[in-house]
Amino acid sequence: MKNKSQLTIFFIIGLLVIIVVGVVLYSLNSQKKEDIVAESATDSKLSQNILLLNRMMEQCVKKLTKEVIHYSYMNPYKIGLYINTNIEKCMDWDFITFDGSNIERRSPSTYVFIDDSILVHVNMFINLTEKDETYEATDFIYTIPRKTSIKILQDSYGRVKKEVILLSTFLDAQISIPEGTIITDESGNPLIIDEISLTIIQTPEIIQPYTAYTTQYIPGPSGIHFTQPVVLKQYYLPGVLDRMTDPLVERIYDEKEKRMHSFIVFNVDRDADIVETYFNYFP
Repeated sequence: MKNKSQLTIFFIIGLLVIIVVGVVLYSLNSQKKEDIVAESATDSKLSQNILLLNRMMEQCVKKLTKEVIHYSYMNPYKIGLYINTNIEKCMDWDFITFDGSNIERRSPSTYVFIDDSILVHVNMFINLTEKDETYEATDFIYTIPRKTSIKILQDSYGRVKKEVILLSTFLDAQISIPEGTIITDESGNPLIIDEISLTIIQTPEIIQPYTAYTTQYIPGPSGIHFTQPVVLKQYYLPGVLDRMTDPLVERIYDEKEKRMHSFIVFNVDRDADIVETYFNYFP
């Protein structure tokens, strides 16, 4: 009877030990899971802000580059200076830090390299902190392509299958050929071409006050005609068009004859800083 009582006591004690150990292990495991969840939440929030920061920086750099590129005539120093001056106003820092994140930043230094594309390197120290997690970045590098030509799709009759839109190398203008336009030679015979091109002649004097001329272009291929008007649309910085007198004239360079052809600008929107010129052939 005594042995049975002792066994019962040992059994109860052992059961209690197992229960206690189980509770302790469960508590430790639960705490660990909570720590992991909390850490993951922090990492996720920081990661989202890092992604947002880089995305906004890229958008601002490309936006500012396109804004200044016409006015600077592809001058790397002026492009960099414009970005340095305006990047702070372009970035929405409050949006990045609205959830309690802390951000430290310093003034930028921007370097621009121009070749077949525009390479913009913004050197700007940024420190983003979320609780105990920290992210630091100093170099933001972006490439902006400079397209001088674009492929064009036509059917066997020379008809354009899909509207063609080509931005200029300065990114300040676009030329568009409507869908259904038939491309022909001077005599009206349909032509099948591989691509069209649009290049700007760099002539800084054209932006001086009171000039009647807009930017000068070389479209290609030379000598082609269109059954529908082709539209050349130009985008200007605010205030530039106000310094130009009417009538505005578009100048298209003729590579064969080595001279300019002048076209009266069809539409001027000074509020939107846009001018449009329609023409039916490439000189």
